[in-house]
Amino acid sequence: MTSRGAATRYARALFDVTRNERKDLQKTQSDLRAFATLVSETPALQRVLINPAIPASRKRAVVEQLLASAGTVEPVVAKTLLMLAERDRLALLPDLADVFDSRVMDHQNVVRAEIVTAAALPAERVASLGDGLKQAIQTFQAPHPDRFLIFTEPSWDRVAEAGYPQWQADELGRSKAAGARGIKILKTLGLYVREKVTSGPLLPIDDKRFDPMWEACGALGFPVAMHIADPEAFFLPIDRFNERYEELHEHPDWSFYGKDYPSFELFGDGYMLTEEAMDWFDRNYAAPACDPRYNCMIGPAASGVPLLIHAAGLDPLRDQGRAYAQKAEREGIEVRVIEAEGLIHGFICLRRVVPSAAADIDAFIVEAKAMLANIGSTSTA
Repeated sequence: MTSRGAATRYARALFDVTRNERKDLQKTQSDLRAFATLVSETPALQRVLINPAIPASRKRAVVEQLLASAGTVEPVVAKTLLMLAERDRLALLPDLADVFDSRVMDHQNVVRAEIVTAAALPAERVASLGDGLKQAIQTFQAPHPDRFLIFTEPSWDRVAEAGYPQWQADELGRSKAAGARGIKILKTLGLYVREKVTSGPLLPIDDKRFDPMWEACGALGFPVAMHIADPEAFFLPIDRFNERYEELHEHPDWSFYGKDYPSFELFGDGYMLTEEAMDWFDRNYAAPACDPRYNCMIGPAASGVPLLIHAAGLDPLRDQGRAYAQKAEREGIEVRVIEAEGLIHGFICLRRVVPSAAADIDAFIVEAKAMLANIGSTSTA
């Protein structure tokens, strides 16, 4: 078996275990890539880990030290690395990481194309690389314009490149010239595409690098068809209340629950409540992570009375509040959510300096009184 073939076998096994054990696929990918990069960029490590003259036991000891110093590494990645060390197969690591990246991209329906030539391509040859779009137009839209409209799709695999924004905008112009009638945005944007394509924070749809593309759509008269999300159940806990429990239990990697809350990433480095402060509280006072007192999404929601959730629009915990409201609604609890737009966590303390804070607090009090009055009338009846 070739080294690439062996690496493919290990990558396939790692991918399958990650999915079957419902592990975080993105974390597994980033941990594996980080270790492979560390080895490839550190000659001293290569001399130890790749050298066939070094005993496997010593290589395992080095890997153990690296894992210990790395902090939190997905257990399935750690086991794979230790197994490679024991079998003296760490030379497979670069190929293994590449193959694993490809499997993840295939799983997420991300297509990557690479054109390799011995010499610079002439302009007409570069233009011909859009032949797939042209062929679709000629096969379906041209002979049947009353039945087919061909839309083009952005090239997400290039978002990390410096010149991507303007290139993508210009590409839309070329697509329209070829006959495309609009642009289609699949759920790849919002659920999969990240800062470095497959790693880093998720890219929001209003990321500034897409501005030239949206402006080009307006200038070209391109309608934008957007797949906005997966079913709501895919963002809720995989429990007995989830209407797609069997489907998600069979395919846990389809679930987005508990991952990449945008509000935590967007507002965790602001004022009053910060990511640093929350980490400090967790270390010193928080209940165990599996305790409902730490995470209200664990166990049943509060029952017996209506639920009133008040959050700030710029609060790091905003999205957790929304998720808890959805959970309670699914359990049959009456829920009312009020968000103070444009305010931060702790805005109640700012009511004398921020006029809108006072108004939002008054609105909350009115809603709370109405809920309490309704509870009282129900109890009396």
